[in-house]
Amino acid sequence: MAAEDVVATGADPSELEGGRLLQEIFTSPLNLLLLGLYIFLLYKIVRGGVPVATTTTMSRPRCPASSRVTSPLPN
Repeated sequence: MAAEDVVATGADPSELEGGRLLQEIFTSPLNLLLLGLYIFLLYKIVRGGVPVATTTTMSRPRCPASSRVTSPLPN
C-alpha cells in the first residue's frame, strides 16, 4: 500500500526517505496552517471534559423592583 501512495502522489520513493517528508510538511505555509488547526481541534476534543461556566452562575444580580409613586394629574 505504501508503494501505491508514492505512485498516487507522483513522488520518487527516495525523496520521501530521511526526513524529506517532514521538511515538505513543515516548510509549506498551508501545511503548517492545517497542522495547527488539527492540533487545536485535537486539544479541544481532549479537553472537552471541562465544563463551561453557565449563564446561571454568571448572571447579574437582579435589582429590587421599584415602586413608582404616581400622583394624580391636576384637573
